[in-house]
Amino acid sequence: MIKGAIFSLILILLAVPFVSGQITFSQMPSLYNLGDSLSVEPTLLEDSSVSAMVKIMVECGSSNFLFFTSPVDIAAGKEHKLIIPNLKLSEDQGILGSCNIKLTLEDSAKRVIDEKSSENFKISNNVSITINTNREEYTPGKKVTVSGMAVKENGQNVNGNASVNLDITMVTDVKAGFFMTDITLDNNAVSGEHEIVVNVEDADHNRGTATKKIIVTAIPSRLELQINNDIFMPQDKLEASIKLFDQANNEIDTKGTITVYDPEFMEMTSRQVNTNEKLEFSFPKTAKPGKWEIIGFSSGKNLKKFVDIQKVSNISMALENSSIIVTNEGNVDYSDTISFSFEKEGQTQTLTKDVNIEVGKSLRIPLSGEGVYNLKVESKSSSLNLPAIPLTGGVIGVGAKVPINYIAVAVFIIGIFALGFVSLRRRRKESPQIDVKKVNIKQSDIEKAEQE
Repeated sequence: MIKGAIFSLILILLAVPFVSGQITFSQMPSLYNLGDSLSVEPTLLEDSSVSAMVKIMVECGSSNFLFFTSPVDIAAGKEHKLIIPNLKLSEDQGILGSCNIKLTLEDSAKRVIDEKSSENFKISNNVSITINTNREEYTPGKKVTVSGMAVKENGQNVNGNASVNLDITMVTDVKAGFFMTDITLDNNAVSGEHEIVVNVEDADHNRGTATKKIIVTAIPSRLELQINNDIFMPQDKLEASIKLFDQANNEIDTKGTITVYDPEFMEMTSRQVNTNEKLEFSFPKTAKPGKWEIIGFSSGKNLKKFVDIQKVSNISMALENSSIIVTNEGNVDYSDTISFSFEKEGQTQTLTKDVNIEVGKSLRIPLSGEGVYNLKVESKSSSLNLPAIPLTGGVIGVGAKVPINYIAVAVFIIGIFALGFVSLRRRRKESPQIDVKKVNIKQSDIEKAEQE
C-alpha cells in the first residue's frame, strides 16, 4: 500500500517540469498613445534545455490582448533573445490604462514552465487641447477666429481634424498640432456668454475636448414705451415705463429717461428710470387739452407716443362778502351767461350776467338789494342756492364783474397812492414858510404859469 503511494508520487513529480530560469525585458517607455508601436524585446535564460510555447500578452486590468505566440527552443544556460514584431496600438484591441507585458512559457501540455511580467506602463487615447480667440468680447455679426494646439498625452502633436462649435459647427484640419478656423456670429446672436467647444480626433482615434467662453455684447435694438391709457382727464394719473431689447429680442436691464411735454411742447416732467420702472405723473387741473407727447429714451434709442387730454369746461361759485366769486375750474376759457334769482316775500326778480373767465382765473360779482333774500345762482355747469342773504344798496342788482387779480392790483395801486399822499403831507409840514412880501413875483407871471 505504502509502496503504491510512493510510486504514484514519483510519477507526478516526474510529470512536472523542473525548470529554473530568468526572463528579462528591455527598457520600455512609460506612456503610449493609440497608434504608437509597442516594442518588446525579452531575453530568456534557462538552467536546462527547454522546448516550449512562448506567449506574450498585454494586460490592462480586466482587459487582455494576446499579440504574440511562437514555439521556442532554449538551450540550457544560454541566453535566448526573442525577436517580436512591434505591436501598433489600436482602439479595437480594447487595451487602455495601466498595463504590463506578461510573458509565459508553456510545455506541450500547456503547463506553465516559466512566466514574467514587465513594469507597468500607460496606454492612452487622450489629447490635450488649448483654445485661443482673437478677442474676448464680440458684437453680433462679427468674425471669431478660433485657433489652438492639440497634443497627445505622450507629448506628440496631433495630425487629424478639429470640430469647432460656436452656435454653428466648423471642421478644420489639425496639422502638426495646430488648427485655426473662423466663425461669424449671427446678427441676432443672444447676448451673454457663449461657449466654444473644440473636439479633436486623429486617425488612430486619439481624441480630446476643450471649451472656452466668449462674451457677446448686447446691442440695444428696440425700445418699448408703455402707457396706462391713451385718453386722460385733468388730474388723472399717467403711468409710463420703458423696456429696452437687444438684437435677440431679450430685455436689457439698464436706465433711461421719460419726459412729458404739453401740447405746446413745454416740458412738464422728466425723470431717469430703470427699465420696467414706472414714471407716475398727475396731470394738473388746468392741463391744456390736446395731444401731450411722451418720449422714452435709453441707450441711443428713443420712442414717442401721444395721449389726449380732454377739454373740461367747469366753474365753481361761492359767496364772499355780498359778492359771488366765480372760479374757472376747467382747462379751457369759460364763457357763459349766469342767472341770478332774488326771491323776497314771494316776489322773484331774475338778472343775468355774461362772464368770460380765463383758465385758472376768478371773477368777483358784487350783489346789491335791500333786505334779506333767497338767492339762486345758475350756470350751464354749476348752481348755487343761498338762503337768507342780507344785502344793502337799495336796488336789486349785480355789479360789474371784477377779475380777482385786478382787484389785487387796484388795492396795490391805492396803497401806493396813499403812501405817497402821506409822505407829501409830511414834507409840506416840514418845509419852511415863505414870506410873500419878500418874494418879488409879477402877477402876470403867476397867471401865465397857471394857464400853462
